[in-house]
Amino acid sequence: CQTSRCQAASGAARCPTPTRRLDLEGNLGACTEDVAVLTGDASGRASGGWFGHERLVHLFPAAECAPLRSSNYRELKTVLLMLQRWGAQLRGRRVLVRSDNTTTVCAVNRGYARHDGLEELAEEIRDLSLSHNISLAARHVPGLKNGLADRLSRILHTSRPTAETGDFATTSLNISSRSPAPSS
Repeated sequence: CQTSRCQAASGAARCPTPTRRLDLEGNLGACTEDVAVLTGDASGRASGGWFGHERLVHLFPAAECAPLRSSNYRELKTVLLMLQRWGAQLRGRRVLVRSDNTTTVCAVNRGYARHDGLEELAEEIRDLSLSHNISLAARHVPGLKNGLADRLSRILHTSRPTAETGDFATTSLNISSRSPAPSS
């Protein structure tokens, strides 16, 4: 492929083979640059993310739910959860995080956050990326184009507090679209 977008994304004169992959902006093109794409979203009580055929759903504990924590916190925490889940698989790769939250995009791209409560999350994301030798970048995706992650973040909204504590249980589900759903 000889496109300028591919050359800019890979830093190479051309791509080795003409397969179709996502470029750094998350667009499908003829570029073969091996960029892994993680897409996430958070709602008031849960978050969802996807990577390839794998899905992640996480129910936040009550202390991290709205209105006690900001949506910026939950969106950035979603990035951390995705890296914790898929970081080992992504070792040594370039990773593009797509989020509909501009604060999250800025924190990931800068490697730090200036907002209260986000500094530690941004530091954990940076440290996890470094420990897995991941080259991490983020790009904003409009909320209307973030449908799957948005739906995943709302899957658990029918959950109820646990009887013992009155608190929401912290739950992460790893869902793969390649395997059949468990039977009830």
